[in-house]
Amino acid sequence: MDAVKNAELLVLDDLGSENATEWVRERIFVIVNHRYRAKLPTVFTSNIGPKDLAAQLGGRTASRIISMCDWISLEGEDYRETEARRNA
Repeated sequence: MDAVKNAELLVLDDLGSENATEWVRERIFVIVNHRYRAKLPTVFTSNIGPKDLAAQLGGRTASRIISMCDWISLEGEDYRETEARRNA
């Protein structure tokens, strides 16, 4: 856990897609809170937007993520679906 909390740069990919058990939510909070307080660079990717983060991860975690991020919205087709149609 220390290696994740203190990584020079951390990328948390597909945040919010995990099974949001209380244990998972608490682990994510510990990571995000540490990185927020230490002002460590963190990249989050997710298919859910800022409005839905609290429902998935909890209000404390969502608040910190929202305040530490510049949001970039990517629009477009799901490349997996496009590739599957192409190969069908």
